[in-house]
Amino acid sequence: MSNIISFPAAAAAISRTPLSGPPELPPGRNMVMGANAILFHQGAAITGGWRLDSGLVAIERVAEDGTRAVIKILRPGTLFPAADLLAGDTHSSSARTLTRVSLHVVAAARLYQAAAGDQALSLYLMRQALDDARESEDIIFTLSHADLGQRVLSILRTLASECGRPGAAGATVLALPMSWRDLAGMLGTCPEVMSRLIRKLAKAGSLAFKGRLVTLPSLSGPGGFERVIV
Repeated sequence: MSNIISFPAAAAAISRTPLSGPPELPPGRNMVMGANAILFHQGAAITGGWRLDSGLVAIERVAEDGTRAVIKILRPGTLFPAADLLAGDTHSSSARTLTRVSLHVVAAARLYQAAAGDQALSLYLMRQALDDARESEDIIFTLSHADLGQRVLSILRTLASECGRPGAAGATVLALPMSWRDLAGMLGTCPEVMSRLIRKLAKAGSLAFKGRLVTLPSLSGPGGFERVIV
């Protein structure tokens, strides 16, 4: 009988295995970096695993013509790039800090060695990779079906939850840590459509903006999601 476990069976086993939380990583370097720092480049050799302890990181893809697009935003607690660590020797995307971040970085060889002898760590890596795949499917579905206005507000509120500050009447004020062009690319649209949409959202009372300074009203107030009409 073969000792090889099929991927669906392995995935099911991982999903049934309870984890109390992210396991301890092997010794590495603790780093603090400012906004717009490149952590690694698409196509570069994988040298380590990164745990994001605070701040936001953008995962980007670069096209053959040199244009880049943000494909996802990582939040604190993420171990990345899990799928690349399991799948190959090079990075399939680039990583750039959107805000000031703190990170724990472990050399790839040390991480692989630790995972070989630590079931919790190896399961966590596999689960993180599976979560990445599921998130990619969710992104594709959202791009195909969800209302563009709702998608914009959802991303803005995700960003605001990490780097926003309280405003008047329960609102949240966000200094957008990425350009509107980057946000448009992340949502699969163009800057011109994004510009028109932001103005419609502002007219509907769903947000206010001046340049990259965005004010989001309380979700329970009169300017919440229920007022998005675009």
